[in-house]
Amino acid sequence: MAAGRGLRPAAPDPALRVERGRRAGLVQSVRRRLPRPREKGGADTGPSSVDRRKTGSKHHLIYDGRGTPLKVITTAANVNDITQT
Repeated sequence: MAAGRGLRPAAPDPALRVERGRRAGLVQSVRRRLPRPREKGGADTGPSSVDRRKTGSKHHLIYDGRGTPLKVITTAANVNDITQT
């Protein structure tokens, strides 16, 4: 190596450093997020586009492998599909 160009000492291994006086585990923090009251409503609020109060009807169709209809049921749009038999 050229004169005047020495290597710096190696940095200490952070895994070996131990802070004294601190308890292991969870500690209380002063910087936590607390729920705060917010203004309700606004320009972007309104009825949901996926609301269950929709009007209309659903057509439940069951076909066999050849395309022949086996069962046809018409229900209100707000009826759960799972309850249909």
